[in-house]
Amino acid sequence: MQQAIQALDKSMLLALDYNASSYLESLGVWSQGRFDPSNSPIARRITETVAANGEQSKVTALDDLLVELGSKPFGLQPELVYLLLAALLYHGEIVFVQQAASASTPPISAR
Repeated sequence: MQQAIQALDKSMLLALDYNASSYLESLGVWSQGRFDPSNSPIARRITETVAANGEQSKVTALDDLLVELGSKPFGLQPELVYLLLAALLYHGEIVFVQQAASASTPPISAR
């Protein structure tokens, strides 16, 4: 029984990994088995927006990115924006900061 559960867990993790890789590939940040945001117009928009705001000593509100990337030309669902932000955060391209305990969504700043 334990082996069956472990096999199920392993196959579920592989499926999750495959699905996440597929989504990241469709967003242009996953290529040849590795994360590379340099060729993604969506990732570039995020990092450029965050960097431009950082130069003005401003942080980028998550809600602002959701609105911008949810509109044309990108038209992304919020969940895809979250996935991309999580990947950028994990790979050190951006950092999340919290300005106040009452903030509903964390702002984002350049690393």
